[in-house]
Amino acid sequence: MTAFARPDGSAIPASRMALNLAELFRRWRPIAARHGWIVIEAHSVRSATAAALTGRTLATALDATHGYSCQYPVEPEVFCWAARTAGFTSRAHHEPGASALGHTQLTIDHFVADGT
Repeated sequence: MTAFARPDGSAIPASRMALNLAELFRRWRPIAARHGWIVIEAHSVRSATAAALTGRTLATALDATHGYSCQYPVEPEVFCWAARTAGFTSRAHHEPGASALGHTQLTIDHFVADGT
């Protein structure tokens, strides 16, 4: 699981981050209900994966650039959980470059609100 920190260096529990992301999805649901929502998302990777791929992946750069701007990439599994929890289903899902890299660093989804 990814570790998160506030600008002051204090920890943000991973469970809090996941719940916050689910709430973000929930807030967007009324807006996305009519046509769906195309989401291109950068993801973090487990530290062991990033360490093994040093210099051969964007994972470290994505984590750093997003983290310094107080954006917090999560693992793809957490992202999907948050979307499902908020009532979205992915009508189309792509992971560009994942097979070549050996891990997912970006996902592209066409989310639709359940029941629409």
